[in-house]
Formats: sequence, structure tokens, C-alpha cells
Amino acid sequence: MLARDLDWAVARATAGNPAMRYASVTGLVEDLRRFLAGRPLLAVPDQRGYRWGKFVRRNRSGLAVAGVVVLALLTGLGLSLYGLDQARTQHALAEQGAHQLQTVSEFQQSMLEGIDIEGLGVGLVDALRAQVQDRAEDRLEAFQQVLPHLNGADIARQLVDGNILGGAISAIERDFGADPVLAADLRASIAHVRHELGMYRQSAHDWSGVLAERERLLGASADATLEARQGLARSMIRDGRPAEAKAVVETALRNAGHLDDASELRALLELSRSEAVAGMGDLVAARDMQASLYERLAMTRGEEDPTTIRVRNNLGIAYSKLGEHEVARGIFTELLAISERVHGPEHEDTLRTLGNLAASSSDVGDYGNAMSYNRRLLEAGMRKLGERHPQTLATRSNMALDLRDLGRHDEALVELEAVLDCGRTCSARSTRRR
Repeated sequence: MLARDLDWAVARATAGNPAMRYASVTGLVEDLRRFLAGRPLLAVPDQRGYRWGKFVRRNRSGLAVAGVVVLALLTGLGLSLYGLDQARTQHALAEQGAHQLQTVSEFQQSMLEGIDIEGLGVGLVDALRAQVQDRAEDRLEAFQQVLPHLNGADIARQLVDGNILGGAISAIERDFGADPVLAADLRASIAHVRHELGMYRQSAHDWSGVLAERERLLGASADATLEARQGLARSMIRDGRPAEAKAVVETALRNAGHLDDASELRALLELSRSEAVAGMGDLVAARDMQASLYERLAMTRGEEDPTTIRVRNNLGIAYSKLGEHEVARGIFTELLAISERVHGPEHEDTLRTLGNLAASSSDVGDYGNAMSYNRRLLEAGMRKLGERHPQTLATRSNMALDLRDLGRHDEALVELEAVLDCGRTCSARSTRRR
């Protein structure tokens, strides 16, 4: 194989076969010019590697500069991709951290909401009595006389609020001040807990702060802002401020145009508005609002949806307050079957419905069924809460009234004496369940 371009040119010019020679002297001259210019010769067989080599030698300096530029571009691209990957990793870690924090917050909220504040109150009083008996038995009788004037549940609320929730608020302000959205979410958890524990004034105060922050940061129409308005209205209603609650929830509904008819949040806002209207004394309007809302939710969310069940329960209470006890009893009878199917026989919602059914049965004079419902409720309360729990005592008192109305006075007296005996040794206060 010929190694150099000129060898190829000489070989072609002197080839024995005339067909292999240059067609004329002009062809040889053209190849010589090509040789001097560093371009591929016509005499050399056409090969990609040969042409590429000629191109590189002819453009060595330009290719060197281009190589530097390409290397710089590749290096920059590599660094950019690395930075993007690192940013994505950091973002993922941040999202994971936020999710973990939210999970912990929700868990702690559920645990605190699940505190049986009345049961805790009974336990506190029992512990105090035991200490008095152990350390100052001569003062036990005086302590027993003071007991009826104490409210163990209120003492428990003060302890939980002062030692747990108050500290949580301070920690949120100290540790999450740089992230106002997250801080508002955590304060909302505290507001939820305070409401569930019966601290309605404090809960409303918390919700007001959460609402102001979310409205400033997220806007008036954001779902989180609307949820804060619903929470604020709910606490205001329980705190005896229905007119203020109505104004709060109506503002929310004006900003809730993006929520469809099946939206749970819209349903809760409308339910809060009806409860505020009822609290202001217009029971007929409240009942009509709840009836319309129930019909819509039954169509869009189904009869067994928890929000539909909640609205229907409130509707039954509204009918009962208006004196339409048969209608109320029909609602609670159907609701009990649904709740047992959805939640089970001893779920809190099922037992609440059972209590409402017992009350409505007593309202229509069906004391036999009312007593049976209350007995079933009492047995569940004894198993779940204990015989000294205020709810258990309330049920026992209601059952005694049903026995009295049935003319079974001796049995009624036994139940009432059991309630009174606890009243002498604990601070429970029984009320008819509704």
C-alpha cells in the first residue's frame, strides 16, 4: 500500500493501463495543487478516514479552539446537570422532611384530640381523693363535701392547655417563624385539638391567627384559608357567638366559587352556616338549609359518606328541636343502621346516633324502646369508658327516667341511687345525651 499522497500521484501518472492514468496533464496539476493545499488527492482511493485526516490537518488550529469550546460546554453542561440533580435531591429531601413533619403533626393532633377530657377529669379527682385518704385521712370527709363543687374536666383542660398546648404554641413561634405557611398549619392543629377538648374560646383565637396568615400568604379563595374560616366559625358557634360565626362563614362561601356541589369543604361551610342560623334562633331556616344540603350530598356523595351522615344527624336534631319528634326518630333509626354498617356497633358516631334515637323515642312516648336503647348505650359505656365516666352516668340517668315513665319506679330508684352515689364521690355532672 502506498503511504504518501505523492506516491499515489506518481503511480497514477505512470500507470501501465491508460485507463488508470490521469486523463490529461491538467489532472496531475490539479492533484499537485490539492497536495499543496492539504486537500484529498483524486489519485488516492476515496476513503472516509483519508478525507477526515486531511480535514483535521488542514484545520488543526481551528479544531483545537473548537475542541476547547466543546470541552468547556460539556464541562459546563455536566456541572449544570450535577447542580440540577443536587437541587432536585435537596428539594426531594425538603419535601420528604415536610411530609414527615406533617405526618408527625397529624399523629400528635389525633392523639391529643383523642384525649377523653371528662375521663381524665374523673381520674384526677380519684387521684386527689386517694392522696387525701393516704396522707390526711382526717380531712377526707371535708374533701368529699367539696367534691360536688369541683369540675374535674375543667381542671384537666387547664392542665393540658397549660402544660402541652401552650408549650406547643411557643415552640411553633420559636422554631418555625421562618416558614409562616408551615407555622400556620401547625397552629391549625392546635386549634383543632383545643376545639375537640372543649376549649372553644381559645380555639377561636387560634383560628383567627391562622386565618389572617393564610389569607395574607395564600389568598382568600385558597382551600386552606376557607378551612380556617370553617374552623373559626365552628368554634365561635360553640362559644356562643353565632352571629359572628355566620358572618365568617358567609365570607368564606363568597370566596368558594371554585368548589363544586360534591365538595366536602363546601358542605362543611354550609353546615356551619346552618348551625349559626340555628344558634341565632331561626330553627326553621336552619332545618331547611340542612334538608337541602342533605339531599344534595346524598345524590353526590352517597348516603354512607361521613359528611352526609353528619349533616343528616344535624337535620334530625333540628327536627327534634322543632318538636317534630316522629320525623327525627325516623331519621335516627335509618342513621343507626347506616352507622352500624359503616363504622361498627361501638364506634363513637354509632353510639351518638343511638343516644339521639333513645332521646327521640322518649320524646314520642316510646319509653320501652328508649330504655332498651339507653341500656345498650350504658353497656357500651361501661365497657369503653367505665361506670364512673360522666357519659356513662348521663346514660344511666336517662335510663332511670325511662324506667320511671314506664312505671317501674323501684328499678328507676336503683339506677338513680347509683348515679347519686357517684355524685357524692366524683365531680361528674350528667346530662341527657343529644
